[in-house]
Amino acid sequence: MSLAVNVEKKLHHFTLQADFSIGNENLAVVGASGSGKSMLLKLIAGIETPDRGTITINDRICFSQGKINLASQKRKVGYLFQDYALFPHLTLLENLSIVMEGNRREKKEQAGHFLQRFHLEHVLDAYPETLSGGEKQRAALARMLCVDPQVLLLDEPFSALDTNLKWQVENDLVSVLKTVRKTVVLVTHSMEEALRICSRILILDQGKIVDFGEKDQVLEHPRTLVSAQLAGYKNCFRKENVPELFAQLPEAKAAGKQVLVLDAGNFSLAARERTLCLPLRFCYRTADQKKVYDIFHLYPQGLTVTWEWDRSYSELPVYQADQSVFAYYPLKRILLF
Repeated sequence: MSLAVNVEKKLHHFTLQADFSIGNENLAVVGASGSGKSMLLKLIAGIETPDRGTITINDRICFSQGKINLASQKRKVGYLFQDYALFPHLTLLENLSIVMEGNRREKKEQAGHFLQRFHLEHVLDAYPETLSGGEKQRAALARMLCVDPQVLLLDEPFSALDTNLKWQVENDLVSVLKTVRKTVVLVTHSMEEALRICSRILILDQGKIVDFGEKDQVLEHPRTLVSAQLAGYKNCFRKENVPELFAQLPEAKAAGKQVLVLDAGNFSLAARERTLCLPLRFCYRTADQKKVYDIFHLYPQGLTVTWEWDRSYSELPVYQADQSVFAYYPLKRILLF
């Protein structure tokens, strides 16, 4: 299985330009709202038409400007919409049967098989409005896979689910994707979601690809400020606001750079060689399910600095309000843009 995309599409505020190729793997397309993510899926699926370029699926050209533009149903693409797009007037069994080939009996048998595979045999005669969010998504996945697509396109499939259900449905989806072994393109605004589900990450910003690669590369070595911020780097400082910090950097390293980025998990209290020294004043501590966050002000600029710890860490430092703290950050871990 493979997908190769090289297209342009003029949108209202910018031109979407995408040039990439993937094999039998899961690719996450990550970006802010309005960055062109969903439009990219629609171009691949044939719902929208590029202004120029080519789209190839398994070495078969599906779109070539002025020459070929296969209809959606001929591209062998499965598309999972945000709202699942189940037909409300049809039962679950009918929702699957209507897209399948064969006579009535054959389609009913095949549809029943897919519903059983997705643990939906108990609601095969139910209408979509009576299903839970997880059941709706599994039904939409079953309908998408029952026509044996070569590429799966998933447009923010968890956006309508609450937190508890989202985790369950995401696990179900990952299990399905491991089983079917297809080329998958997942659109999401959540980098955490992308890292859990996909092996490769593509980051879009205003219609442009600003990073693309294996997920570890994008996470550890983002190529742009936008990809660093989407990857979760919380401390980003412009040179004009922190000239004292830039003055501590080797001239060759900082030449021509305007933004300094620090991962919140790499600070220490111990002074070492080849580290950046940050004079801080403690503000407060907060936490979520995975991390504890210490929030400081960088003195004298007053900019916010976030320092994070794993919740499993045995001895967290204790600070008083407005206490002065010197934090140290390894130069080799600094990102500059």
